Amino acid sequence: MPADVVVAATGYRTGLERLVGGLGVLDRRGMPRDGDGAEVAPGLRFVGFVFRPGLTGYVGRTARRVADEIAAGGARAVTAART
Repeated sequence: MPADVVVAATGYRTGLERLVGGLGVLDRRGMPRDGDGAEVAPGLRFVGFVFRPGLTGYVGRTARRVADEIAAGGARAVTAART
């Protein structure tokens, strides 16, 4: 059955290589090319894979913005790959 939403809580390490390593959405460190909610592949976004002081509040605001973009049918694509 196709999934509408997948939430992966990976702990203190990204653990993303096994999940999405073959999609070209990770940088050389195994981090998402964008961790601020931009669409890195059709229908694929990452939230919270950034270091910022006050991370919980930042991730909450970012997650709300991303949810609003998805609900509105919009997509903010990655414009430059992170390395």
